[in-house]
Amino acid sequence: MTVKQSRLSESLEDYLEIILDLETTHKVARTKDIAIKMGVQQGTVSGALKSLGEKGLINYRPYSFITLTPEGAKMAREIT
Repeated sequence: MTVKQSRLSESLEDYLEIILDLETTHKVARTKDIAIKMGVQQGTVSGALKSLGEKGLINYRPYSFITLTPEGAKMAREIT
C-alpha cells in the first residue's frame, strides 16, 4: 500500500474505481456519470474530484472530462 493510498478514504477509493470503470467503457468520465453511479448529487462529486485532483490522482477541471493520471490508474487497479 502506498503512502497516498493509505490516506484515501473508502469513498475516494470508490470514486477512483468508478472513474476507472467509466474510462474503460467510455474513454472518459463525466461528473454526471459518476454522480449517477455513486447515487449522489453532482456537487458532492465535485468536492471529491477536487480532492483527488489535488492528490495528483486524476486530471480534473470543472465542466471538463475526468481522466486518471498514471498514478491514479495504478491505484484504482490495486483497489479493484
